[in-house]
Amino acid sequence: MSSDRRSHPLACRDNARKQVLPRGTANRLPLFVRHAIALLPFIEDRQVVILPRAVKVLEYLVSWGYSREIAAETVNELADLAEFTIDHHFPIFINAESPNYIRILASWERGNSPDEAARVLASEIYHEYRHAACGEEEWEALAAQISLLKRWRAEGLLRIADPYIASKELQRRNLGR
Repeated sequence: MSSDRRSHPLACRDNARKQVLPRGTANRLPLFVRHAIALLPFIEDRQVVILPRAVKVLEYLVSWGYSREIAAETVNELADLAEFTIDHHFPIFINAESPNYIRILASWERGNSPDEAARVLASEIYHEYRHAACGEEEWEALAAQISLLKRWRAEGLLRIADPYIASKELQRRNLGR
């Protein structure tokens, strides 16, 4: 992504700065995740948390006042997701044990286009950013993500993502809008 901030509305930038992150969000992000975030100059490292296992989100939920029962149910619902937010708020969680994250990480570590793999992860983080900073629902966040992916493709920065873009477009169409 260019170093400009034109990829999302001004209202998102204004809102993102005002949100207070919950306690316990400080963490050391892996190089791959830091590289992806660096492609999105309006997202700060502190807004992203990597979970070595999805069940680790339980600690956050309980500290935010969720009952253990509801927190456990929420963990089960989120276990298969690679990235997510809770109630459209920061932080953006990355589930390091999800198949999607593992596949993108492997492409970054061993593939022919590591920068492009980082852009794919960046697009996923951007999608979640749209939920947290802009309050967007899935349909809108997918539209923003697809737009970013297509822009990078048009700029020659993302040549490997045609099937990925097509799957995101299908996912958006299936939401029924």
